[in-house]
Amino acid sequence: MKKLLSLVLVLMMLLTCCVAFAEEATNETNLIGDGANTISIAFDGESFNEEALFGVLQDFYEETGISVEVIYVASTGGWGGFFSKIQTMIAGGDAPDLIRIAIEGFQIFLQNDMIVPMNEYAEKYPEFAALVEDNHEKLVEPFTVDGQIYGYGFDWNNVVTHINTNMLAEAGLEIPDVNWTVDEYLEYARAMTGTREDGTKHYGTQVSTSWFELSAWLYNWGASILNDEMTESTINSPEAVEMFQFLHDLIYVEQVAPVPGSTSGNEFLTDQIGMYFAGRWTLGQYLNNDFNSVAVVYVPTKATNQVISGIGIFPIAKASEKKDEAYKLAAWLSSADSQSRIMSYSAIPSSKKCMDEIVRTSDLPINSYIYADSADIAKSVQCPATYADLQLIFDRYVSLIFADEMDVQSALDACKEEMDMVLMGF
Repeated sequence: MKKLLSLVLVLMMLLTCCVAFAEEATNETNLIGDGANTISIAFDGESFNEEALFGVLQDFYEETGISVEVIYVASTGGWGGFFSKIQTMIAGGDAPDLIRIAIEGFQIFLQNDMIVPMNEYAEKYPEFAALVEDNHEKLVEPFTVDGQIYGYGFDWNNVVTHINTNMLAEAGLEIPDVNWTVDEYLEYARAMTGTREDGTKHYGTQVSTSWFELSAWLYNWGASILNDEMTESTINSPEAVEMFQFLHDLIYVEQVAPVPGSTSGNEFLTDQIGMYFAGRWTLGQYLNNDFNSVAVVYVPTKATNQVISGIGIFPIAKASEKKDEAYKLAAWLSSADSQSRIMSYSAIPSSKKCMDEIVRTSDLPINSYIYADSADIAKSVQCPATYADLQLIFDRYVSLIFADEMDVQSALDACKEEMDMVLMGF
């Protein structure tokens, strides 16, 4: 029996190694330039249009003589999986010079001393630092620690209310003011809920379930998942409890929202869901489905109108042996010109100029300008170094609340207790 167990363990270890090797082997690399003086940059898969990205990198090479190796890192598990792969690469002595990361990973890399400040390089190369002067100052704040800047903003997203204008018209409603209240939102959700002649049920709204979207709701209620220092959970504050109870009651009391997970996700496009909450990342879905019956307004205000932000940057790896060249590329990529060429329609540029040219004047959705205006009141999503573990706890209790399997107060009390243990290092 012991021999059999040992054999099974060995086979499992071999299988794990083979899977890891296969995953590593699928990393895709591309070289732009002659390769004489090369820096590398790691991406989480093909995040941006390759033709546009490579065109920007080709111009960088022609301007500076610095070649760029683009590494598309194969990973699973979203940002968490990508961050783990990058940490493995760094530990194995194969660190990229630049890393494409979202704010969810910033504290991981910062607290593990894997990235370096850019200040000295900005002073050294003022012509490159000037390339990012147009980027919105509010979007750099989360990456400035003790006066040291670790990244320039490139793309970002927020959370706003998306409203199906077909269903508005069906309910005899006008598009609400972009600054509206929770009470007004509830009135709209009630009016847009009903049953059509063919017997199909349509709902006025959908309930958010993710860390990012629910953080946006909490901000507007004067609450948050964590305290400002991100050292303690505040998920069971009276304001947070009130907010979660409100969303819970949309499903089970007001019956203006379906139970999360009970729909396919396309109901907004088929006039079965009147409102839901997301950023600009859904624009591609609208364009691909030739759907233009949508307007956006802010998340309903309870205590304040506080827009959430999640930002992407290109920090310099501490292990890089070519930090000067890496800084130049980081600034080049975050410039207004690069943003205008690379930026996907699923994100908001950090450049004020690009926001004006790409987002503010867009016809889709109606009120697209608020994507740009919201930068002035943006507050970053809370993502400590233990974010991945905290998110798992958060998701579990949110699921229990919205499945009506645990009352709001008890769930949030238990959620806080588990989160605090993680934050204390247990």
